[in-house]
Amino acid sequence: MNDTAARPVVIRRILVALDASPHSLVALGAAVELAAHFKADLLGLFVEDINLLRLGDLPFSDELGLVSAIRRSLETTDVERQLRARAIEVRRALQAMADRAQVRWEFQLTRGPIAEELLKAAVEVDLVILGKKGWSPRRRQLGSTARAAAYQAPTLTLITGLGMHAQSPIAVVFDGTALGQKALAVASALARFADGHLLVLILAGPDQPTDSVHAAAVAALRTQPLQTHYRVLTLLSVGRLASMLRLEEGGTLVLPGSDELLQHPALPALLEETE
Repeated sequence: MNDTAARPVVIRRILVALDASPHSLVALGAAVELAAHFKADLLGLFVEDINLLRLGDLPFSDELGLVSAIRRSLETTDVERQLRARAIEVRRALQAMADRAQVRWEFQLTRGPIAEELLKAAVEVDLVILGKKGWSPRRRQLGSTARAAAYQAPTLTLITGLGMHAQSPIAVVFDGTALGQKALAVASALARFADGHLLVLILAGPDQPTDSVHAAAVAALRTQPLQTHYRVLTLLSVGRLASMLRLEEGGTLVLPGSDELLQHPALPALLEETE
C-alpha cells in the first residue's frame, strides 16, 4: 500500500456522552455497537452541569412542571437530586447494553461545564460519540455540546441523530488531504461494519485536480472489500451535499475535520439541518 493509502483505523477506547435524553441514549446504542465491532473499551461520561446547579443559588430561579404546569422555587438540592437520578438511569442503561454486547465499560461522573468536561475526557480516547441534542426544547438546533465537540474535539467525533444506526451507504467527503485520508479510513471501517457499501464524494480544490483526488481515493481503497461508488462534489454546500445524499440514498456522512472545512460557512448549516 503506497503512502496515499488510508491507514487502518485503530479504535481502542470510545467515549460516549450521556445525559439520559433520547438523543444520548441513541448515541449509547451506537457506541456499544461500535465498541463491540472494534473490540474497544467504552467510557460513559455524565457531567453534572455546573451552570444548571448555579441556577439554584439565584433567588429568582423557578421551575415549571411539564405535566402539572405548577411553578415552584428551584433549589440547588433539587437540581442535584434530579441530576443524580439521571446519572443512575444512564449508568444502568450503559451497564445493561454493554454487558449484553460483552463490551468492557466504565462510568465516569464529573461536575463542571459540560463541553469543557467532555473535551477534557476526549483527550484520552480514540472516538467521541454524542447525541445531536440534549434536553434543549429547541427541536432542530444542534446542541451546544455537540457543536463544541464538532469544532474542538481532539479526536474522531460521531454526532448521532435519533435514527442513528450506521446507515448505509456510508458517505465520505474526500479532499485528498491527510485528514481526508483519515476520514476515508473511518468511513471504510464504518462501511465494513454496516453492509460494505461506500459512497466517496470527491471534493477537489484549486491546487488538486479532480482526477488526482479520485486516483488517491481509489488507491487508498484498493485492498478494501467494499462496494465503492464515486461522485464528484463540485463545491461544499448544504444543498449540494443533501441532494447528492438523497440521490444516492446515503446514510451516515463522514467529514474530514480540516480547519478549512470546519470554518466553512456550510458546515454549521449542515450540522443543524441533517440527522
